[in-house]
Amino acid sequence: MGNYILKRTLLIIPTMFLVSIIVFLFQRFIPGSAVDVIEAQFIAMGQTDIDRAAIIHQLGLDVPILQQYINWIGGIITRGDFVLMLSRAFRFSVSGGDNFKDVPAESYYAQAISSAKALGIAQGGSDGRFNPSASLTREDAMVLLQRTLNRTGHGIDDASASYLNRFSDGKSVSSYAQGSVAALVQAGVIQGDDAGNLNPKGSLTRAEMAVILHRVLTL
Repeated sequence: MGNYILKRTLLIIPTMFLVSIIVFLFQRFIPGSAVDVIEAQFIAMGQTDIDRAAIIHQLGLDVPILQQYINWIGGIITRGDFVLMLSRAFRFSVSGGDNFKDVPAESYYAQAISSAKALGIAQGGSDGRFNPSASLTREDAMVLLQRTLNRTGHGIDDASASYLNRFSDGKSVSSYAQGSVAALVQAGVIQGDDAGNLNPKGSLTRAEMAVILHRVLTL
């Protein structure tokens, strides 16, 4: 019984430490939003087989609410939401002017995307659209993230595509994204999954987004 308690304790402590880090990030970059802070706490819960009942008790939440947050965190993030998170995390200082034709002026991410466009971070397609409500691929997220770092004084230069060779699907990274993805692999921001894949064409989830931002902000 004593060994069981010790194992559970050792399992919960690092998980709750991760929770505290992510909550700190959300509190710092999204001040005043209690909902976002609560949502952040469940990111870690999806990563480790901990005693969820104990966490529910600590947070004063019931099972249906917990499940809703877990589902939300595991969902994919849109292009517009990702740029909004980048804008808040890196405090875009440029006030954008014009915007992409498919970004409504009244949308909650309009200012963030406009600023990202002015900074050269969000570039959109040849048709003048950004597709803010579309899901974001992992390789496009890396391109946007590297541009953000370079435009905000945290420069990470393109790296050799040879860094992608360590992943079984490294050759499937699009040519336009290879330098960015390789740079973030070299920096330790992108580490691949347990199967040794980058999954560059796969959609980025909110949980993955939070982990990536945490790694970047603690480089």
